[in-house]
Amino acid sequence: MPNKTTTQPKDSKPNKVAELQEKVDDISVVMNENIKTALTNSDKIDDLEEKSESIKESSELFQKKAVQIKRALCCKNFKMQLICFVIILIILGVIAAGIYGLVNTYLLK
Repeated sequence: MPNKTTTQPKDSKPNKVAELQEKVDDISVVMNENIKTALTNSDKIDDLEEKSESIKESSELFQKKAVQIKRALCCKNFKMQLICFVIILIILGVIAAGIYGLVNTYLLK
């Protein structure tokens, strides 16, 4: 069998090697940039995760404080309503006693 070889100029091999080396270098630069970007993004993700944990803890504390304040205000409101009710009862008692006293003075005469 005859060997089928194509005749190529001697300069084509070094050109191909140089082109391939140049492509490899370009890809290497791009990959290095991608790795740097990935590391930067990883740092940013870690920072965001820490901030989100902090916000979560703050929100839980806020929720607890809000419930405590709500209970305190409800208790204060109940006390105020109770005081108003007692004052109204006292006023009604005084009015009733005054009416009772007037009725007794007119009936006894």
